[in-house]
Amino acid sequence: MAWAVGLVLAVTVANTALFVRALPAARHTTHPHGVPRRHMAAYAAADYIGQLGQVAVSKSLPLLILAHLGAEQTAYYSLAYLITDTLYQAAYSMGQSLTVEGAAEPDKLAEHARHMLRHTTILIAPATAVTVAAAPWILQLFGTDYAEHGTTVMRLMALSALPNILFGTAVHVARVRRSLLLLAGLQLAFAGLLLVLVLVLMPGTGSPASARPGSPPAAPSRSVWPPPSTAGCPQVRRGAEPGQEPTGTTVPQAGTRRRSN
Repeated sequence: MAWAVGLVLAVTVANTALFVRALPAARHTTHPHGVPRRHMAAYAAADYIGQLGQVAVSKSLPLLILAHLGAEQTAYYSLAYLITDTLYQAAYSMGQSLTVEGAAEPDKLAEHARHMLRHTTILIAPATAVTVAAAPWILQLFGTDYAEHGTTVMRLMALSALPNILFGTAVHVARVRRSLLLLAGLQLAFAGLLLVLVLVLMPGTGSPASARPGSPPAAPSRSVWPPPSTAGCPQVRRGAEPGQEPTGTTVPQAGTRRRSN
């Protein structure tokens, strides 16, 4: 009910602002001849392909972690991901405003991009600092196990939101410029690098060093998305001897502490 009420209020306010103020003002600046359909189709196809690659890879990561590390480690990863994903969504929303403003004033695209970088950094940087500092206490709300094993994972994810601002700006600038190859290529290269490095850095799937118990956390494998670094983090996987299954496959219950053997 709380979700539904909040959604209704948000949709009402957004549509009121859109149809009462934004659209009437935009009619005076719209190109009189519109955009050719073939250009719109090519633009939509390039953006769709790039977005599809990113979404397919990012949404498959929990399944990869579940298959290789077990349910318990997937729980630590997934909770940290859900919390820090807010930082990525905020940056993406700011990028949408750059697309709108840049399309209306293409001659001022560089200026709008600088404004977007500055404003997004002002928004994301303090939130990242708070998340990194308060990660143990935030996860403690869900149980001691989450705080013990998910803190480093959550911190790495939060820190990676800062360079994600640069990547998001580049993608939105490519949208405004209608640089279709760059638009699709950035997103597909991003998704491909993510998938490859996850498979390389995840314990048991990559190099022998990454699978050794007690090995140090892998360095972040991408600057704008956290999973490769977190998948190789010892706090996501309790040490298991080579050839053995990871220990503790029971998903920790929120607000509970596991008994020690």
